[in-house]
Amino acid sequence: MFDGTKASAFHGEIRQALDSGADAILADCQDLGFMDSSGLGAMIVALKMVRAAGKKLYVCAINKQVGMLFDLTDTRRIFPIFADRADFEQQVLGVQKP
Repeated sequence: MFDGTKASAFHGEIRQALDSGADAILADCQDLGFMDSSGLGAMIVALKMVRAAGKKLYVCAINKQVGMLFDLTDTRRIFPIFADRADFEQQVLGVQKP
């Protein structure tokens, strides 16, 4: 579950990735069963943090509920979303599938 109670920890992870020099950050939602509007708000704040640093935030492996939330709030268009981590790695990082 991703809600307002998880926002601070999520933002800390984003800051840590930025501080370590990451150019691309992936929010892998494979194990995420539910996201509420507070969780989505935390994602948007993270996106702003990443963009302010001149980097990119990507999302992968969203389930139907998270996809519906993105659709209902018209935020799907601001997050590059990939089917899974392998799809992200191939399309963004250029890693070839074996």
